[in-house]
Amino acid sequence: MRTTIKDIAKRVGVSTSLVSMHLNKHPLSERIADETKKRIDEAVREMNYRPSATALSLRKGKSKTIGLVIGRIYSVYSSFYAEALMHEVEKYGYQLLISVTRFDKENERKCLNNLYNRQTDGILYSLHIDSREPVPPFLTNYPLLITHYPHPELNTILLDETEPINEVCSLMKERGFKKLFSTFLCDKKSFKGSCGVELCCQPRRNFKTNRELLEAVKAENAEVLEFGSSVLAMDFLNDLREEKDLPYIIFPYSLPSDYFEHPKVLGAIVNNFQELVALQVKRIIEMIEKPQNKISHIAIPTKFLSPAELNGRYQEQLSDEYYQGIVSELSIAARRW
Repeated sequence: MRTTIKDIAKRVGVSTSLVSMHLNKHPLSERIADETKKRIDEAVREMNYRPSATALSLRKGKSKTIGLVIGRIYSVYSSFYAEALMHEVEKYGYQLLISVTRFDKENERKCLNNLYNRQTDGILYSLHIDSREPVPPFLTNYPLLITHYPHPELNTILLDETEPINEVCSLMKERGFKKLFSTFLCDKKSFKGSCGVELCCQPRRNFKTNRELLEAVKAENAEVLEFGSSVLAMDFLNDLREEKDLPYIIFPYSLPSDYFEHPKVLGAIVNNFQELVALQVKRIIEMIEKPQNKISHIAIPTKFLSPAELNGRYQEQLSDEYYQGIVSELSIAARRW
């Protein structure tokens, strides 16, 4: 059982407040007799007393912990993302406390409340918070940073796909394509300057099967289909590999595990994962240590890469020590059909 100040006080025969005063070097501790101080110090050594780091931090007004609310951690991206955040916050002297929701709305609310009640200094939130619902009062002026979805009333740091999408549209125009079907790009603000290309957007969750999704794409006469993850894109192409009339595919790329090759890949929207993690942590630390009431929305540029350029990015990551956890454990190789 962990030794407490109360145990030290009982051993020495003094009050707990007097022990606390001496150990925390309170100005009034100068009035404590030298003999009493000596006995307290001896008891601390003999009973192997260690002060609570949490208690010390809270007395200073900081717990030195940052919460992470995430849907799951068993996927390659989620687990690597969580571990990367852990290493990054440690550079600032903080620890990461992870809360998993399993994409359940009730659990999402519970996770936010639990992390707040545990007195985390701030929270990184990787899920969607409905902007149509009121923000919980306890989050007002609290360091909460949204990292994956837009929200007008909360601080965000998000990937900006405006330029890559415009490049996709220019490429589509060159090839005579007229419509982009997106299962992810529901924010039409990033569709400015689309070179006459029409956008059709329906979330992937609207379709029970890849076959249903394909039929919807065909019904819209869309030549290009955008996915919100490489896993969904790979699953679509693999599931319908016998189908001859498939749309061209674009998908997001972050990690080596996102890479695959297929004749129908038009390209990928790529972000610098390492830079993204560093910026997210830097921003939440700023919000904690230099609090401001003003809401900010930070946009991180991304770029569109052709299949050949994407292969180059993949090869770079294979030799980058930062990504070796994925490369070595999963033995990632290019997937070909």
